[in-house]
Amino acid sequence: MKIVILITGWIIALCTTLPVHGQNVDPTGKDPVSQADTSLFGKIIAISPDQLLKGRISGIRVSETDGNPLGAITTTIRGVNSIRGNSEPLWIIDGTILNPSNIEVEPMFWQDDYSDKDYTAIQNSLASINTEDIESIKVLKDLAGTAIYGTKGGNGVIIITTKQAKQQERRITWSSGISIASSAIGNEMLNLNDYMNFQQQLGNNVSSLSNPVNWTDEALDGNLAISHNHNLVVSGIERGVKYLISGFYRQIEGVVERNNSTLGGLRVNLDVNSGRLLSFGSRIALTYSDINMTKGANPVGGMSTITAIKSGIPDRMAVNTFGAWQADYDDNSSEYRVIPSVYFTVKPAKDLEFKTNVGVDFRSKDRSSYLGLQTSFGKSTNGAASLSSLAAYGFNINSALSFKKTSNGHDFFSSLGLDGLGRHNTMQTMNGIDFFSQELRAKSINIASSKAQIRKFLVNSELYGFFGTVSYNYNSKYGLNGTIRFDRTAKQEDKYNLYPAIDGWWDVKKESLLENTNWISELKFRAGWGKAGNSNVSPYEHLRRYYSGGGGEIDPALSAFHKIFWKTLSNEINAGIDFGFFGDRLTLTATYYKKNTDDQLVLNSFGEEFGNDGFWRYADRKTVLERTSKLVNEGVELDMKTVILKNKKLNWIFSVNGAFNKNRIEQVSEGNKTGGLIGSGIYATLNQYNQPVSSLWGYRETGIVTPQNIATAPTFRGVAPKVGDMMFNDFTNNGDVNPADKEIIGNPHPKFFGGLSSILSYKRFSFDILVEGVYGHDILNLDKMMQENVYGSGNVTKEAFNKAYNFTNVPEYPSVKAKGAGEISSRYVEKGDFTRLSLVKFGYSVPLQNIVWIKSLRLNLCINNALTFSSNTSWNPGTSSFGFDNSRLGIVYGAYPETRSFTFGVNASF
Repeated sequence: MKIVILITGWIIALCTTLPVHGQNVDPTGKDPVSQADTSLFGKIIAISPDQLLKGRISGIRVSETDGNPLGAITTTIRGVNSIRGNSEPLWIIDGTILNPSNIEVEPMFWQDDYSDKDYTAIQNSLASINTEDIESIKVLKDLAGTAIYGTKGGNGVIIITTKQAKQQERRITWSSGISIASSAIGNEMLNLNDYMNFQQQLGNNVSSLSNPVNWTDEALDGNLAISHNHNLVVSGIERGVKYLISGFYRQIEGVVERNNSTLGGLRVNLDVNSGRLLSFGSRIALTYSDINMTKGANPVGGMSTITAIKSGIPDRMAVNTFGAWQADYDDNSSEYRVIPSVYFTVKPAKDLEFKTNVGVDFRSKDRSSYLGLQTSFGKSTNGAASLSSLAAYGFNINSALSFKKTSNGHDFFSSLGLDGLGRHNTMQTMNGIDFFSQELRAKSINIASSKAQIRKFLVNSELYGFFGTVSYNYNSKYGLNGTIRFDRTAKQEDKYNLYPAIDGWWDVKKESLLENTNWISELKFRAGWGKAGNSNVSPYEHLRRYYSGGGGEIDPALSAFHKIFWKTLSNEINAGIDFGFFGDRLTLTATYYKKNTDDQLVLNSFGEEFGNDGFWRYADRKTVLERTSKLVNEGVELDMKTVILKNKKLNWIFSVNGAFNKNRIEQVSEGNKTGGLIGSGIYATLNQYNQPVSSLWGYRETGIVTPQNIATAPTFRGVAPKVGDMMFNDFTNNGDVNPADKEIIGNPHPKFFGGLSSILSYKRFSFDILVEGVYGHDILNLDKMMQENVYGSGNVTKEAFNKAYNFTNVPEYPSVKAKGAGEISSRYVEKGDFTRLSLVKFGYSVPLQNIVWIKSLRLNLCINNALTFSSNTSWNPGTSSFGFDNSRLGIVYGAYPETRSFTFGVNASF
């Protein structure tokens, strides 16, 4: 119903106005190109490029995984494409293919003994790209457009182009902003007296507690985070050389203390035109980041900085409280990143062009973690520390010869090319526990009494391919485009993969029937089909990253020299229509797509033992294991844009976009597969036939056991029920509820998501807003489960304790000591729907008639996350704590609180 109301409101608003063309349609007639808003409107507060896409382009969902200011952000185009890994698109900046945004140092505590006690959150690697340097961001969504990227294009492609000089004279541009953020989110938890009463009812001795504190107030009430950013750009054109030199510095703070980061960098862009025959140029960016993060998500049952705020013992001196985590937990990282690229273009003839581009992305990162005696993990191990490092080196080269000819209304374009991509990543991690001194924290790992052997992971892959394209259109009325690509992944496959695509369009407006119809400015039909893929190569130790399942499929004794080859092969059909009215003052675009994906996991062996000497030797590749699942994403995308007013003084542009997507599994190899672990032996998702990927999975609550229904209540794991216990559906109908009775209890994939923006300017003033909305999906709120667990040692909400069933009240909550309160069940599944006023911006251009040395001066005030409307109780609607892992979607645990920030910015050019 909310979706219907929202869409109806948007349509009414559009129908009462006259808008302008918003979709940046490729001149060849292909729909796969959509452009983000990279004006100051968005960049003034965006920490990374992915945030510029939020709510602005149909079919693209951008969501947080942690909520920390530098926590990772996931970007999904047209749904989830795999039950393993993630569905991140291919990111390209100035021709350089970036290392995958989910590449991170190895989990800090990777051993089986520790892995269920700690979780290493992925950080936002895209934050090293200065948003102020960006000129444009284009998104390729249709596989008809991404097929040319072959094995790399199955999840969509995002292309970033940075700025270059546009004017002859030297121009200096400076911008600065200061931001103040706060959060007033919190739950009413038990005070110390009530908590002691609660624990005494459980039979726990807590008489030693005597230092009351309200951790929510301590952590969030009145705590302001002050961040600032500064950018300086020098550009110009001298003797045919375009140059742009920029530098930036950012200090970012979170509302939770000890959550602060520093980023800085330098960019140099050069372009040289040596006449008609030759042009060349280079792009190079160097950045440094120093990140200090609090801990958010953690295995269920294990405390973290954020969960300690939500359910920590309300005593200042207790172990595992927020204060303890603030004092005794570190997560520090530093990273250097260099992204250079060079290109040259040769035009040997009027219609011929040869272009080559070479790009490199190199990241060097060190990350350390420490858990002291005031945390439960640190206390149990007498201190725990980890050091990890990452050296990620990626390079790509692309060369293409193209031919373009126009004659008598016939436009013909073709190209032939080849490219190569290589990635060589080295990750190392070392753990230590049991420290005789805690003073030096992670730096003292060498004095740990027990140290795990240094683990070194090598991830090497090479991919090369050949491609060709052909495009033809007649009088811009009819068009046809074809692409074919052959890819081969070095050392993994003995054959080339073929990725073809074809699409066409028909501009009906240019037919004689409509040619003179003034009120219709555009009417275009388009359709296409394409194939693309996505591959990853990883050593055997990384198996858990790519394979979701309850175990048993892989023999643990298999040699570590085995390799995993994971790939997805997708094919997609799409069809669309573009309308333009009143000189394109109103434009409407609708696209239908259906994408089928084969999700394959192959375990290959490249060696074996010979004789009795036990030595391993290379041998021919053998396939040890192969699994294939089949997925479908089907949906409709809508884009509408209007210009309400347009004159010299007053301009008002209004746009809206939305997408409907349905995700389902058509085949799961060898039956249903549970998702990834979220705690020791705890699974909360399931991949099942005809259900969405990573469906929420657990017990279905049917109520609270009362004297009236106890006679018919099933036993729980063989134990007879008592009044006040949780009661679950006996799915197998055998009188006892046990793990066999778990069922799908929620869908983490939104049925609809979109955005709305309004850009209004009057003389020197401007007023812009951005609204985003997500509807029709569920979240599993494990924070709520922990806060209502009346059988645990953590704190609970006042409502859960005061309304605990006691024979005299309505059974809204289970009784103290109730069995089942800490089980994953539908009780903790909530609607994930939300509507957020993401951005409000006021701007004013200062008149400078009498100041000749300043070209322009603009003042801006931005409000980020001004209002959020949501029925769920999570601290940050839209967060998926393990969002980079498709096997653990829709789970909220330890989510950082949503913050509202006010940013004052100044932009000037000289």
